[in-house]
Amino acid sequence: MTGSRGYGARLRAQREELGYSLQEAHRYTHVPMDYLAAMESEDHNNLPGITYTVGFVQSYCQLLELDPEPFMEYWRSQHRTKVEAGQSTIKQTLVEPSHQPFWLREALTWGTVCGILLLAWLTYSSVIQPLTPDEDSRVDAGVVVPIAEPYYDEEF
Repeated sequence: MTGSRGYGARLRAQREELGYSLQEAHRYTHVPMDYLAAMESEDHNNLPGITYTVGFVQSYCQLLELDPEPFMEYWRSQHRTKVEAGQSTIKQTLVEPSHQPFWLREALTWGTVCGILLLAWLTYSSVIQPLTPDEDSRVDAGVVVPIAEPYYDEEF
């Protein structure tokens, strides 16, 4: 396992020794077959980001009954070498701090909140409120109950 090509070859040899095909390894680990093949051939350009790659290597090593630590460290070191050489496929963009004053950002935030509330009120007053009946067209559904005089028994 000491050569630069040794880690991928070791994965392939162990898979074949256990009698798994790439498709079976994919079915058990849920790692895409393209990535499994890229790990076995140590094709770093066809692998996802380092976080996914390390997770895939760990799952694959568990299936192959191998200790995942040396494999994961190998892939991490290869990624570090690639980043140091400037070959990383991930573009890092820096977000420059805003040069707007704090009060302007606050004003924009509150202006947006007030605008949303105004829009909600206009929607309510033009859509919901006209659907309610007017006072003139309402029917009073109250029942008038006559007040009955108390009933007294004549024995008093």
